[in-house]
This record gives sequence, structure tokens and C-alpha cells, in this order.
Amino acid sequence: MGQVRMTRLGTLLSPVLALGVASTAVLALHLDAQVSPLAAPAPGASGQPAAASVPHGVRGVQTALPTAARSSGGTGVIRPGAFSQVAVTWRGDAPTVRVSTHTRGAWTPWSTLEPFEDADLDEGNGTHGTDLVAVGPSDAVRVRISGGSGRDLHVVTIDPGQTDAVAYAASTVTTATTSPSATPTSITAPLASPAPYTPPSHYAPKPAILNRAKWGADESLRNGDPEYNQVIKQVHVHHTASRNDYTMAEVPGLIRGMYWYHTQSLGWNDIGYNFLIDRFGRLWEGRRGGWVTHPTRGAHTLGFNWDSTGVALIGNFEKKAPTKAAITTLVHFAAWKLDYHRMKPSGWVTVISEGSDRYPKGTHARLPVIDGHRHTNETACPGKYLFAKLPDIRTRAQARADHY
Repeated sequence: MGQVRMTRLGTLLSPVLALGVASTAVLALHLDAQVSPLAAPAPGASGQPAAASVPHGVRGVQTALPTAARSSGGTGVIRPGAFSQVAVTWRGDAPTVRVSTHTRGAWTPWSTLEPFEDADLDEGNGTHGTDLVAVGPSDAVRVRISGGSGRDLHVVTIDPGQTDAVAYAASTVTTATTSPSATPTSITAPLASPAPYTPPSHYAPKPAILNRAKWGADESLRNGDPEYNQVIKQVHVHHTASRNDYTMAEVPGLIRGMYWYHTQSLGWNDIGYNFLIDRFGRLWEGRRGGWVTHPTRGAHTLGFNWDSTGVALIGNFEKKAPTKAAITTLVHFAAWKLDYHRMKPSGWVTVISEGSDRYPKGTHARLPVIDGHRHTNETACPGKYLFAKLPDIRTRAQARADHY
């Protein structure tokens, strides 16, 4: 297959709000007149986000919310063109954010977006945000902001495109450069390159992993080289709060959208998750780190990234249970990763928090070796249905590790 070379995926833009008013009642009158149909505005037209589209690539648009809309708890309407993923970002304290999207010709019910606060301590540009939610093919979004003291609010909408992932990634993959790691100042300090490690002679086998090329990672979007943990003591389990009805073909685009949001909106070094699992049971490499056996530091569990790996199941498991295929892959992944690093999947471990909203900095926390995001942070993640399966996942992962 011939290589396909593209420009950088999705340039950060400075669009303006399509419509924002202080009064929700007045807004409703405007909405009734504009909902059917919503014609796609020309880029740069008056009162519309100015968006430059990259054919077949990721198209990300960041639209500023007006002071009137956020100070009054009012609603703004944004028409950024086609998108299928949405989030809201800010600086300062987190507000309460609710959104409704114009999806497949109708407005969806209002839903609350949960804050997404899991960057490593040395990552980011000071911007905070919500989960990036996959909403399906959409062309407009309404936003309600209340509470908090957040400023510089933006709505982020992403169209992950239809890139031929394998061909595109083959033309953009670069080789990471690392330097010898200096003597760390503490056990939590990151390393510039992985420390020498000799695995046990026998450990649970590595499951099949689809690498970054398979989902079309544009390596030029990364904001820094990989960093590495000195130890791996835990597997933190997450969900992405995405749709649960996605197709196999949509998965690379979902991951590309997360990657764009984490790097271009939040300023993180890379996608936050080390690995992802889709509902079909496929395991994907997330954050780049060279060999998948390396203890690459992620940005997935605030205060606890320094000794762990983070795996996210793609879907929203507050709404429904994960598939058997996804759970089986999670069992195989956890058994391999933990057995390789001489940790018991069914065990408990005491770790030091670098600071989270559940455990202040310096707190010694006693946690399961395989835990859910809500064990360490004030969050619903990984969703009640996935969280309820963690005891069985630990038991099965331990049995698999013991078998080998």
C-alpha cells in the first residue's frame, strides 16, 4: 500500500461563538427557528467558527464561550461544522458543564460532562477539561455552564476523520530519542529512558496489541518524548465515557480524537491512556513508549501515574455493562502486565499519592493492585457496571498468572 502523507492533524483555531445570550428563555425562541434544518455555515462566515478542514484527517475546533453565557448559567449554541466528539475546557476551578448536541437531525437530551483531571504533574498547559464524549455525527452543540470560577472556557468539537490509518501512520512515525536516565530524586520521579529490568523467567503471555500505527497516530502532535516509571505496581482501570454502540471501523477515529484533545486542547505530552480496549476485545497501544513492556508513564490517574499503567475500556459503563470480549481482554492484559512486573493481580499495595482530590499529596494509600479510577479520585469512572466486575477480573487475572 502506498504511503499517504498529510499535513498536521487539526490546527488549533480561534473561532467565535455562533450564538450566546444571557437569557435561556430568549435563546429557546432562536432555537425553535434554527433547529430544522441546521445548514453547515461557510468557514469564516460572520458569527461562525472559522475552521480549516484537513481532508480525511482530524478536524478539531475550539470555540470560546461568551462571558454572558457562563456568568449567568445561560446557554450558547455553536455550529462548528461536522463533528462526532465534544468536550469543554477552562482555566481555574471546574464549573458544571451540560451539553446537548444536534445529532442525526435532532437535539439530544441534556447530559453532564464529568471533569477529566488526570495529567501527570509535569504535563499540560494549565488547561482543564471535561471528558471527551463521542456523540455520533453532529453539526451543532448547546452548552450550559454553572458554578465554579472557570475562565477562558471553550467548547472543543472534533471530527476524527476517515484516515487510512495504516498508510497514514507509516509516513509519519518518528523514532523516539532518549538520553540516559539521571539518578532519580525520589521513587516517584520520572525517567527519560526505561531503567534496566530483567523479567521473571515465566509470566503470563502478552496479548495481541494493535500499535499506534493501526489507529493513525500523527507523531508530530506529541508535545514531548516519553517518560518512564521506575516501577509498575498497579493497573488502573478506566472507561472513556464514550458511546457504547460504535462499530469496529469507528474505533481508530475515536482514539485519534482522544489523542488530539489530550495533546492540542489540554497540552498533554500524548494520549493519556497507556492502553485501550474496545468492545470487540481488541487491545490498542495508547501512549507511546517504545516497547509495550516498558513502564511508560501515562496521564490517566491524577496522583498515581508514577507507579502504574492505565487501561481504558472504550465506552460508558455507567449506562451498561462492558462486553465479555472486553473483560476477557482486560483479564489477559492485567495478568501479563502485572506478572511481568512481579505483582499479584489479586493483591493489595501501599502507594504514595502525588496529590489527588481523594488522597492529598504524601498520603499513603492502601489500594488493590487492579483498581478502578474511583479508588484514587472523586469520579464515577470506570462506571458502576465495570467497577462491579473488578473483583472477578482480579480473580481471573490471578488464576491466569498462576497458570504460567
